[in-house]
Amino acid sequence: MRTDIINLMVAILTYAVRCAEDGDLEGLLEMGFGPTEIALLAELKLIHVRGIVRHTDCFSVRLNQPAFRSMVRSVRLDGDAAEWEHVLIRCDAPFDMVRQLFGTSRRTYKNWRRLFKISWVSCSKPDPGMVIAIRNHLADRAHDRLAPHEYLQMSEETGAPLRTIWREVCNWQEP
Repeated sequence: MRTDIINLMVAILTYAVRCAEDGDLEGLLEMGFGPTEIALLAELKLIHVRGIVRHTDCFSVRLNQPAFRSMVRSVRLDGDAAEWEHVLIRCDAPFDMVRQLFGTSRRTYKNWRRLFKISWVSCSKPDPGMVIAIRNHLADRAHDRLAPHEYLQMSEETGAPLRTIWREVCNWQEP
């Protein structure tokens, strides 16, 4: 038997014994241990675990492939969102924008700004040409909500700071 499989079984059994010691019956039931097996686990000591793993027929480790793929997609999306949140904060996005796009709390927003060493600078009144350029970009959009990369693209193309773009987007969306 491969060493990595033995190590996995030792880890699972060690965890199960600790769950039994801690009284985590719910966790044990979720792993497939019944009342009889839980009682047996309670009698085991960690030293017995190595002897048990030689009997591999009592273990079955299987991957739920659809659940795994779904979980990886979800984790990737969450990771992508966090990356975009950080990029926007580094580019001095206003709090309301970050909150609406990512659900970020004011405290978290302030902490990220402090960590990224983003200074607090007030936004001056935008140049009328910049406002027109932003509104032209918004007029070309077929949907109401912009993605984070679209805000950055608009900032790059118009030369407008994200704070100005956000202000115009909010004005644009008002009836």
